[in-house]
Amino acid sequence: MYSENKVRGQRWLPHTILLAWLAFLGLSIAGYARRTDLPPTYDAGTYFLKGYNFWNSLHQHKFVNPLNLEPESRGPGTILMSFPFGFSSDFRTFYFRSVFLPILFIVSALYLACFDVAMPCASQWNLAIFAIFLSSLPIFYHFELSDSLPSPVYWGLVDNFLAGIMALAAGASVRSLRNRSLHWWLVAVLLAAFSLFVKPAGGVLILALDLAWFCALMIEYLRIDRSKRKPIIVLLALGTLAAAVIEGGVIALCVRSRYLSSENIAAGARSLQSFQANFRATVTLKLLHGIILNSFGYVLPATAIFLLLLGIHHRKDVLLGAHASGLMNLLNLTAGWGIILLIGLWFWVIATDISQDRYFYPFGTAALIYAGPAVLAALARANPFPRRIVRSLWVASCLNLAFLLAQGNASASWQRWSGVSLISGGQRAEVAQATNLLDEVRNSGKDAVAYAMDTGASFATFSSVAAYRSVVEPKRPRLIIQFPVNWQTGTFYTLSDMVDADFLIFRAFRGEATPKSVLSASSVRDLTQESQLFQAWFSGLTDHDGVAEKSDGPVRVLRVVDRIKLRASLDKLVSEHSWPYNFLQSNPKEWWGADELQQAEATLHSRVSDTEFGDEVDLRVLTIARDSESTTLRLWWNWKRPPQYDWRFFCHVIDEQGSILDNYEVTLYKRPSPYQDRPIRLTSLSFQSTHGNGAYGLAVGVYAPGIRMIEANRGNRDWNNTRVIVPFEARK
Repeated sequence: MYSENKVRGQRWLPHTILLAWLAFLGLSIAGYARRTDLPPTYDAGTYFLKGYNFWNSLHQHKFVNPLNLEPESRGPGTILMSFPFGFSSDFRTFYFRSVFLPILFIVSALYLACFDVAMPCASQWNLAIFAIFLSSLPIFYHFELSDSLPSPVYWGLVDNFLAGIMALAAGASVRSLRNRSLHWWLVAVLLAAFSLFVKPAGGVLILALDLAWFCALMIEYLRIDRSKRKPIIVLLALGTLAAAVIEGGVIALCVRSRYLSSENIAAGARSLQSFQANFRATVTLKLLHGIILNSFGYVLPATAIFLLLLGIHHRKDVLLGAHASGLMNLLNLTAGWGIILLIGLWFWVIATDISQDRYFYPFGTAALIYAGPAVLAALARANPFPRRIVRSLWVASCLNLAFLLAQGNASASWQRWSGVSLISGGQRAEVAQATNLLDEVRNSGKDAVAYAMDTGASFATFSSVAAYRSVVEPKRPRLIIQFPVNWQTGTFYTLSDMVDADFLIFRAFRGEATPKSVLSASSVRDLTQESQLFQAWFSGLTDHDGVAEKSDGPVRVLRVVDRIKLRASLDKLVSEHSWPYNFLQSNPKEWWGADELQQAEATLHSRVSDTEFGDEVDLRVLTIARDSESTTLRLWWNWKRPPQYDWRFFCHVIDEQGSILDNYEVTLYKRPSPYQDRPIRLTSLSFQSTHGNGAYGLAVGVYAPGIRMIEANRGNRDWNNTRVIVPFEARK
């Protein structure tokens, strides 16, 4: 009896150690989450808002299809991570789940794929050590967004959550293949289908997992005797039918909703095109080093290659099956993880962009789980010395992470060397500065706009604080942070937006030498130089330029007090340099006189002219320039009376029946003309042309959000005369 208990204890000891390790990780991550005061940033803020809207609709007894809730581009499956038990204004638990749940999922997935009670004790140790190693991969340990330690992910993003879900789906798929189980395949299908509710990329993940499972079964079907093929045929038929029904139903549900509507898909395509046009990375050794180090690390690929060589050396034994049972042919799973990797690499490198390695994480974790049985089989058949090498590398990687987490504030160089970013609470000064600005705006009793000159972590903090407070305190005045980066309309600095803003946020140049060297450059070639030039220019502005300093900390905030002086100052800056074509196109002459516009109208090819929208807006001229890639509207307009609301000009891309294929809008700023003889303002709106010949034309109009739309007095109109229809092809 004593001997049996001792053996049983030895068999469960590695799994007990794994549980203790997970408890250590959970407590450590919770401690880091408690220290941060940075609200959800950029994409994380949209997941935060999705959770708030879902629970708010339930509390108000106004149930709305989660697929149609704002933000419509975010899947409702993210609520399972953000606020599964109800909304809380404390975002720290949301942060904790965004890091810890994926760790739990990948460990569970590995056990689902590989664990067997009949495993020898040595194999159980290998499994536990491998699981501990996977839980320490760098992909999971990037906390606060920071300029000092650039990271592929940060608190609140769902990429790792999606990776964990796909790891679980892969684990259930592997168990289905091992046991020829339809039930486990149904679990895999349900998990894969759920991934589509998390991100639209779930559609590609569904395809990858289905192909991996199908090909693995087909290989097994071709390798066995004809007399034993019937169970596999039945499993293939029923499994394919189940996948078609479940996954097809989920896809149809999403496509018929706003979540994956043609409008949202077009918006996603525009965002990707805009990113690729302005920020597509050049492949260099430095970039590849950063991708490997900050995602899966170097230990994983190094030991994977080593184990592959071991597997080839012991191929006769390894191909007999997992562990020592000989019940499973690992060639099937090898084909499975190869298919997932190939599809993942295509999606990451070709369909998106190589710099966005977080898009590869779900494919990478799923492939890892598929490869798990082969990894353990290679270790089981390896000689003691190479097995110790692999185990030692895995354990060393885990110990390094443990020491980093225990430090609480490890050196930046140590974190950088380890490929992690454990910063938490590093943006306190920026949070305080943003909070002070927001409080002043709220005390003023009206909304305000701040134009940020960059998108780095410090500037993101202002956006995070403003967006977070507008969610938890929706009835108070808002601070709107405007960036030059706009994924829908293009990425460029716009002088009119700077002048119309109430505040300017930028990173001030300290000292004389750097601003002079930046300002002395006669030619501005790209967006990076534009950013440096504007920030250097603003660093030297005084009250003579129409601005006053509001605060000076990690970034400087200027208040716009005289827009005429500020515009003159910016015009002087522009006149002293040559600029890229996109900048010049985005900053045309802003104010026009009536006679001047009348003389130019013959060459403008106006599509709408002299159209009044109620007693608010007089649209003098509207032009449309369209090619295969983009559409640009230019409207010359003026206020008929001082505006009382925040009016916006909208543009619907429509088909011949008037149905909306896509929509865009631009704010009609309240600022009056600084010139008495030039009261007419030119405003531009550009967007990607994604509908080709399927689009008939545009429907344009003026509205105030939450107030009303204004009737137009002339033109081909619909919607009770509030939309003016403008075909792309002018009628002859």
